[in-house]
Amino acid sequence: MKNLIMLGVGLLCFVFTQAQTREYQIIRKGKSIGHLQTDYQKSNGQSVYAIESHAAFWMVGTIEVDYKSRAVYSNQELVEMEMEEKVNGSVRASGSLKKQNNQYVHKTGNNAYKKLNNQNMAFHSGMLYFHEPVDMRKVFSDKHGKYLEIIPKGNGQYDMLLPSGYKNTFSYSDGVCKQIQVNHKLGTIYIKIKNPS
Repeated sequence: MKNLIMLGVGLLCFVFTQAQTREYQIIRKGKSIGHLQTDYQKSNGQSVYAIESHAAFWMVGTIEVDYKSRAVYSNQELVEMEMEEKVNGSVRASGSLKKQNNQYVHKTGNNAYKKLNNQNMAFHSGMLYFHEPVDMRKVFSDKHGKYLEIIPKGNGQYDMLLPSGYKNTFSYSDGVCKQIQVNHKLGTIYIKIKNPS
């Protein structure tokens, strides 16, 4: 009987908790300059997406970029999100987003607030590592604090249009994000999955 109860508890934990981790390598000019790790955990109607990355490269001096973000969904509705980006140890960008009274309050690092009247944010940029945006045409960007357009290109590729005019290209195989091509004024960076399945 005791073994049967333990088996039942184990099955319940399996049913109600799902977790995935994906690790990526950051590549610039053919060389690895860092890593990025994404985590997704779902338990009892709540989903948490987390990203953490570190990259270091030379450009008239060493530049180190650290990024982390976390988003919490409850019953497929975004309830809070936070992000921070540091360059050489100094915060370059930060922000948070929380749902309050059927609207979202977005706070940036300089303590500026703005209210977004979206009833339900169903998709944000951190989810792109775990979910192919087959039917999505816009995602909320924690870094930019606004929706960004998603354009399907075919063959599992999608462009995300950035406010700067550049675009990032996400490539999927069997629903798994295998690579992101990040285009920037300083050049192109590739984020490639370490253990493609």
